[in-house]
Amino acid sequence: MYVDELQALVGGTAISLGFSNSTLKAALRDRPMDGAGSRFDAFVIPTHCPTIGPVNSLSELYDMIR
Repeated sequence: MYVDELQALVGGTAISLGFSNSTLKAALRDRPMDGAGSRFDAFVIPTHCPTIGPVNSLSELYDMIR
């Protein structure tokens, strides 16, 4: 769940992923009608990241957003 435009909270077995905006934009622009599709660059965000925090349970998340 995003907290703001930069920070997010994740929990459980979620894996944080990032996408290269420029290559995603190009892949969408060049999207084929069928076949294998267009590739874009993505990366796994490190476990310890200052803008992504862990959430241990849904109740903890609900408490944080109230």
